[in-house]
Amino acid sequence: MVKKDNNKILLTKNIVEDTWLKNIYKKNCYIVKNEKYIQFFKDYKNSFFFLKTLKKIKQNYLFEKKLKFIGTNITFQKNIKLENRYKKKKDINYKFKVDNSAKKKVLNIAYKNFKFSRFNIDTRLPPSKSNLIKKKTVENYFHGLRGDKIYIQFYKKKISGFCLLIFNNNLARIDLICIDKKFSNKGLAKDMIRYVLGNMKKFNKKKLVVSTQTNNIAAVKLYESLKFVPKGILYLYHYISWKTSKENQNHS
Repeated sequence: MVKKDNNKILLTKNIVEDTWLKNIYKKNCYIVKNEKYIQFFKDYKNSFFFLKTLKKIKQNYLFEKKLKFIGTNITFQKNIKLENRYKKKKDINYKFKVDNSAKKKVLNIAYKNFKFSRFNIDTRLPPSKSNLIKKKTVENYFHGLRGDKIYIQFYKKKISGFCLLIFNNNLARIDLICIDKKFSNKGLAKDMIRYVLGNMKKFNKKKLVVSTQTNNIAAVKLYESLKFVPKGILYLYHYISWKTSKENQNHS
């Protein structure tokens, strides 16, 4: 933490340590929600910052290429209604409890199929770690540490994808949704969301919320086709003060 005493309490409140991410990168990691704290980033050595803002920050803040614009995140929302009843398909079914062998297959799908996450987009970060983040997220659910419900999709009796949900009062949020690329172009993602919508009434949820990157065109089109309504956007930035593998390659 910055050693300036008059700023210590302020920064502790607004620059929050991300201990979960720290365990993956083995570096100091922080979450920040206001660009006015960028000025303090330089005081944190060997660190990673995730900054999200309501407006694009000024270009002059993108100093030394350590602070990088990652992309625009859009949040969609859909009201859950009785008419959202799911119509079962012949070759598709869902489970929320599976054995350890199936869990390993789900974790493998999570590891290999998230090319549009903010970690994968940032080429300064090693892909192996970016993929591991998604795998660990699902793994934490299986250990009872994250999320409230998972639906695992089977297509022709083979695991084809999953949807991990977080509940918050009358809202259900899609934390992760993934279809194995081996099963792409079969309408499986749309079927999964329809299945989720059809099941949320039993949990007294009134809205389903999901966020995605605007450059994930397929996902944006999917939510629009299901009549999800855009509710807000955030601009995402990463600041990395450690020497990345890409920088090491440039100087070798």
